[in-house]
Amino acid sequence: MNKRSVIHNKSYYFIYPGDINTKTGGYIYEKNILKRAKKIKFNLNAIKLANSFPFPKENDLKNLKKTLEKLPDNAVLIFDGLVFECIDSIINFLDRFVVIALIHHPLYLEFNGNQSQFFLKNAKKLYKKTKKIIVTSSDTKQLIFEKFKINKRKIHVVEPGIEKLKKYKLKRDKNINLLSVGSIIERKNYHYLLNELRYIDKIKLNIVGDITRESKYYNGFGMSLANALQLKNMIITYKTKTIMNTLKRDGIIYLNNFKEKSLSKLITKNAFNSDLSKKLSQNKRKFLTPIQSGDLFIKIIKNA
Repeated sequence: MNKRSVIHNKSYYFIYPGDINTKTGGYIYEKNILKRAKKIKFNLNAIKLANSFPFPKENDLKNLKKTLEKLPDNAVLIFDGLVFECIDSIINFLDRFVVIALIHHPLYLEFNGNQSQFFLKNAKKLYKKTKKIIVTSSDTKQLIFEKFKINKRKIHVVEPGIEKLKKYKLKRDKNINLLSVGSIIERKNYHYLLNELRYIDKIKLNIVGDITRESKYYNGFGMSLANALQLKNMIITYKTKTIMNTLKRDGIIYLNNFKEKSLSKLITKNAFNSDLSKKLSQNKRKFLTPIQSGDLFIKIIKNA
């Protein structure tokens, strides 16, 4: 069998936990990849695991092991990070495959104490097993390079594809109208937001988000913020390096702390700021479309 036919017959498997229809940035990203692969008839097979990961039960790991045993040698396995960073107990079963890890954000950063050290230790072993690592931001690439001493050429950035949303005309009123988009979970800190709004008169808040989950996992890229920027809507967001690289500075209002009245002052100061709107209109940050993101991801795994 010649080299060309081997490449043509290579098998690809995407391994993820839980329900891919869950409305989170990570799952939306992964669902887009699978959708694009199907559209262009690229044979990327989805393998769904239990939703217990990254804290799998013993039986969940046994089932994963059985699944891997059935796959052909040299198959390309793309692991979601929530799975990959907790399978150190079956690490030797990865040797006969080409392994790619999709890391939204290393798990050791999501926990404290012993749990953080557990995931850090796992990552140091497991990242070395990869042929490639795909991340969703340049900041995560730099982090993995510095913390784990992984060759930068192995780490590939594929940002999420951002759809262009329709613009609708709204009737203006004298109220400050706020929209918060995101899953209704503890780390979004809605309590702080609601407490801050006590200090503002004539304000309306609309909260849109999934109420079916509670998770501590951070996905590393503000997709709803990117949507808002495309529409040139005013954005107030907490200041992190990743978000600043995602949105840039022009017209973006960054919150530096969660002290009392910090947010309310930003809102009242900027809600009707025409100069800020002009800066926002000049923000030239460009995003990949879902098709571009999917095609780039598939190109990377094809060349594994």
